[in-house]
Amino acid sequence: LTQWTAAEEEAGKRIRICFVARDDSTMCSQHLNVLYSPQPPLATASGYYSLPYCIDINVVPSTLHWLPPLAGSELGTPYLAHVGCQSSWLFSFSAGNYTAEIAWSSDTQMLP
Repeated sequence: LTQWTAAEEEAGKRIRICFVARDDSTMCSQHLNVLYSPQPPLATASGYYSLPYCIDINVVPSTLHWLPPLAGSELGTPYLAHVGCQSSWLFSFSAGNYTAEIAWSSDTQMLP
């Protein structure tokens, strides 16, 4: 099993990934090289190698969109919070094909 995670800079690109399988048999190394003559040889003293098997992966960028009604903006929206009263505002978004969550921005200054 091989795992791969697309990097952010690969969004929107097509990535080709190729695999080669190898067994550990040395029995066929002399016989198969006579039948097949690709370079490098399919059968070696280290085992028999498959032909490459490739897949093309289209890396889909994430698509986060804030959904209305929205209690805020990129520039900041003023609201009042009264001492001793609990305040709440609704923020929702769509993440397309992704699982995502809303978190505090790193520059938010909130007391614990």
